[in-house]
Amino acid sequence: MSKPLAIGLIIFFVGIIALGIVFIAFRGNPTLITSPPDTGGSSFPQSGTKPQIPAAPGTLPSERDLIKITNGAVSGFTLTPTGVRFVEKATGHVFDASPDGQTQTKISNTTIPKTINVLWSSHINYAIMRYRENEEIKTASAEFTDAKTNGVLLPANILSFTHSPDRSRIFYTIPGSGDTVGIAANIDNTSQSQIMRLPNADFIAHWYGPREISFLTPPSAFAEGFLYRYNIDIGSFEKLLGGIPGLDILWSKNKTKILFSQANIGTGKSNLFILNIKTGATQDLETEGFAQKCAWKDDLLVYCAIPTTIQKGAYPDDWLKGVLSFDDRIWWIDTDTLEKTIVKTLPNIDISEIRISAEGDYLYFQNKKDGALWSLQLVD
Repeated sequence: MSKPLAIGLIIFFVGIIALGIVFIAFRGNPTLITSPPDTGGSSFPQSGTKPQIPAAPGTLPSERDLIKITNGAVSGFTLTPTGVRFVEKATGHVFDASPDGQTQTKISNTTIPKTINVLWSSHINYAIMRYRENEEIKTASAEFTDAKTNGVLLPANILSFTHSPDRSRIFYTIPGSGDTVGIAANIDNTSQSQIMRLPNADFIAHWYGPREISFLTPPSAFAEGFLYRYNIDIGSFEKLLGGIPGLDILWSKNKTKILFSQANIGTGKSNLFILNIKTGATQDLETEGFAQKCAWKDDLLVYCAIPTTIQKGAYPDDWLKGVLSFDDRIWWIDTDTLEKTIVKTLPNIDISEIRISAEGDYLYFQNKKDGALWSLQLVD
């Protein structure tokens, strides 16, 4: 072998070894974030710290009122004082974003693949997360802190769950002996207390007042829907709505009204109504739509994503299952005068979740077609 060739080979192999060392050094070793002891906690793999994330692809200046914040799907989102917080569906990473989507900060690097949905507390650092692990669906009460997610597993047979509106407490239901048991606990699932027992039925729980929890039967056109409220202090149940096919509901800001949707068996569509809690009076909003596609601005005004066309079907079943999809317009509705105004026609967007900022200047919503998160600036 010639001397120049030998020298060249030595340099080549030294370069390969150096690259390998650099790769290993930068890759690092994965660590585990473990839940608090004696609470049935789960652990999530995590890495890294809290970097700034490059801004999402921006929209054209002429489209600044309607902004796509994420290209990928999110598992859930909530409002922050400066914008919106969301969980990336594919990774479980948590981000804060400005209303225009141009500034995005990673809050948690903890990787939780296959996240399904997220139910946020009124405190943005707490949420209940559902995710798939080894073909098993798990539910965890999570806290986002120090660039990671700490999770505590909730019971595997959990039926429904919700957050207290004013404290760091959770409530969930589990099967009992021929009935359903309601448990209140701290965020980390400690200090558990049984506060109620329910008939053996399927309910969606919502802790909407400091001492009041509502229970809604799962919405379906094929079953009469019922809504009850339970007073924790006196242990009383009260029926607010009942015998309504396809019933889904949305409490107003001060909990004085309920917007609800009802399946119209005759037309094969869904219509919107208002229940006044104080008077018990029901008002027809004289429009088709779904409660899940609406957001209260206050106890008078509501923004709703109304499909441009609703095909005949079984609602909300066909929509929830993805059998039918819509293209929406944002409507502004005065629930007293029934005055209605079209705010924005959306391009190929079928809204599944929608929130309005505290100042009332932005709507945030998720497109059911691809899971992406959007914002819409509201102009007076």
